[in-house]
Amino acid sequence: LNPGKHGFHDPFLLAGMRDAVNIIKRAKDENKSVLIFGDYDADGICAVSILKNCLEDFGIIPDFIVPEREDGYGLNYDIISSLNSKKKIDLLISVDCGISDHDVVEEIKKLGIDVIITDHHEPPEIIPETIVIDPKIEGQDYPFNGLAGAGVAYKLGAALIGDRADKYLDVTSLATVADSMDLVDENRDIVSCGLKLFNDEKS
Repeated sequence: LNPGKHGFHDPFLLAGMRDAVNIIKRAKDENKSVLIFGDYDADGICAVSILKNCLEDFGIIPDFIVPEREDGYGLNYDIISSLNSKKKIDLLISVDCGISDHDVVEEIKKLGIDVIITDHHEPPEIIPETIVIDPKIEGQDYPFNGLAGAGVAYKLGAALIGDRADKYLDVTSLATVADSMDLVDENRDIVSCGLKLFNDEKS
């Protein structure tokens, strides 16, 4: 009955989060190039926007790609290889996709690209052999597995820049509703905070 920021969970409870933050910090320190790869639906587009802005606030200017629907769902090796041939990619971060792309990730790694997967879909039997952040992976300490892809992107942003990521909760809440996530637990808190931002922006 009283949703709000007090209901948010610690992003570092998500498996892989601390390793992901360390790699992104190293990418910043070494001035490495970063590419965000998203999904073409509302959740994926919002997730790209959230992570792009959080990385910029952190001090990294990333490139990003949202594939067309006809390119298919998930990490697209041909697109990534083509982009890499034009401008070397050092670190690829997926949002709202990638958990099912074990074979593609192996091919991407052969290009000399580090990969971080952030996703919220059900993990398959074989998950990519890289850093993966997905609340649906069993056996981790994070107490809620119903985040949208944008919710996971926001959590990565919060782990990087703390409360400064909260200004993107409006976009996170939009994605949470658009992707038909259950409005329970942390999702209810996210949407409540996001709606307040929408209302503040109207005034």
